[in-house]
Formats: sequence, structure tokens, C-alpha cells
Amino acid sequence: MKKKIFLCIGRLCQGGGERVCVNLANELIKKDFDVTIVVFSDDISFFKDEINNKVNLILLNGDKKLALIFKLKKIFESSGTEYSILSFNYNISFYLSMLKVIFGVKYNSRSLNTLSLEFKNRNTLKDKLLKKLIVFGLNSSNIIISQSEGMKDDLISSGVNKNKITTINNPVNNKYTPNNEIKKEKIILYVGRLSEQKGLDYLIKSIPYVNKEYQLLLIGEGEKRSKLELLVTKLNLSDRVYFLGQKSNIVDYYRKAKLTVLSSHYEGFPNVLIESIASGTPVVSFDCPNGPSEIVVNDINGFLVNYLDIDDLSSKINHCISYNFANEKLLESINKFKAEYIVEKYIEKVF
Repeated sequence: MKKKIFLCIGRLCQGGGERVCVNLANELIKKDFDVTIVVFSDDISFFKDEINNKVNLILLNGDKKLALIFKLKKIFESSGTEYSILSFNYNISFYLSMLKVIFGVKYNSRSLNTLSLEFKNRNTLKDKLLKKLIVFGLNSSNIIISQSEGMKDDLISSGVNKNKITTINNPVNNKYTPNNEIKKEKIILYVGRLSEQKGLDYLIKSIPYVNKEYQLLLIGEGEKRSKLELLVTKLNLSDRVYFLGQKSNIVDYYRKAKLTVLSSHYEGFPNVLIESIASGTPVVSFDCPNGPSEIVVNDINGFLVNYLDIDDLSSKINHCISYNFANEKLLESINKFKAEYIVEKYIEKVF
């Protein structure tokens, strides 16, 4: 009888955690596991066509919080006695902690981000309570997955039980591969949410000092879009910076871009970097907490930039544009993040 695995996530919109969930589900199917993704909404449109048809989907949109706990118990128990649960969401981990307290249900959690920085400058009583509940939900897990060693250190400093934490990097999907028939264009690429965390004002402010032949393409949506568009207008960059919204064919953009840039204040483990490198495109990234320093190897697959330093960012972008990377070494640098290798770590340490 196949072992049942439940992957619990808030939604399946465009995002890094969502990408990891789908990649992991598809790889586990190849290993002959019985996989169910439990989605706490009905938002699955972005990844719907990428999910293996052998993966079961359960949508919990609209369920009340108390009813949700009992519905989850029913879902898990219907699978029989041998099953594993992995939460991709802090809120879900808290729901599961209630199941553990009341019914003894065991579960595992994957941490989302650099926790201390998510709550930096958030000093209200509500925020302090929320952080305590997040730590409680994590500590009630059997195993806590950090995406990087830096994230692990941050979790420990935030009060998470160090004996429960294991580091497993995010996998890169096998669809991200080079295509030598696609000619590189004069494009600097950003992929991700248009949010405060992503530091896109730093990236946009660096563009006047970057080779004038290059354009910046921003793929993604978010609450900062209107303010960023105003900044582009203010800096007279409307003919060099373009907002493309969400795109499903991101691999095509990676392949034709000259480089991909990450300007975040903080991360957990930025998928965009390994996706770009796997597609044959080098990266330039702030050396932010956490993840970039565990991915980027200077002169091999890109360049790290002094944290929040606009001058160094523009300088490294220009250097990357002119630098001749060895394609074989660039691709080899992320072999350790291949999906088939990462899923074996999950099977060994979690499931």
C-alpha cells in the first residue's frame, strides 16, 4: 500500500512556496507515493496545468476556522494509518498544532521566510502575539524544514527548537533548462512579487547607471506596483523599465535575458536565482539574509552585491553584462538543487 502524503498550502498562485509545493508533489508521484495537496482556498489557476494528474486536490475555500480543524481531521483519517503531513504555511501549522493538541495528529512544517525580518518594526501587541503563535505552530511540528542555513540560524534565534530543524533547499523544476537556439537580448530581468520586501526601488534607482542599451523587465504583481510606476516616471525611465504583470512562460524570459536581478531586503531561499541559472542565465543579487550567498558563486554563476548598495548594484549589473561566463560551470553550480536530488532529502528526513 502506498504511503499517503498531504501537502497543505494556503493557495496555488504564482509564488516561490507554491512552486516548491507543486514540484515536490510531482516528484513524489514519480517515487510512487500517494500525494494530496490540500489548498485552503480555491485559488489554483496558476499551477493547475502543471500538477501531475495523479496528484489529488482538495480545496477548503470558505470553511470556518473551527469547522476547518475537524474537516482536516476527517481528511487525514480517511487515508488510513500511515500518512505524513507537511505544512507550507504558518497559519496552517497553527491549525495543525490544534489538531495535535486535541487529537494527537503529527505533522511537519516548512518555514517560509526569514522570520525575524518579517516582524522587524512590527511592535504592536497583535504582531507580538502572532509571532508567538507562529513559533508555537512550528515547535509543535515533528520536523521543521528551513530552506537555507541562514534561515535555520534565524529560526533558532527566534525561539524555534533547534533540535527539530533540518535544512532542505528548494528544488529547481526540470523545465528550467537552457536553449542555445534562443539568442540573448539586452534584457535585465526581475521575477517576483512587487512588494516592499523585494527592494525594487533600489533596482529601479540603479538603472540610470546601467548600460543604456539595456531594458529592465519586471514580471509579477503586488501592492507596490503603482508606487514603483510613479518612481519610474519620476526618473524618466519609462522607455527602459517595463511592468509585464504575471506570466506563465517565465522560462522563455529567463532564456532570453542577459541576467536576472534580485534586490530583496530579505529572503528565505530565492527560487528565482536557481531557476535563472538553470535556464543558462547568470544572476546579480544583494547579499541579503538569507539564501543568495548559498546559491551565487562570484564569477561562476553571477555576482553578489553589497547589501542595499545601489552603486555596487549598478556596477555589478554592468560587470555581469560584459562578463564571459563558462556555461558548463554555470549550470554545474546548481546541480545540488535539482528536483530529483532534493526529493530524496525529503523522503529521507521528512516522509
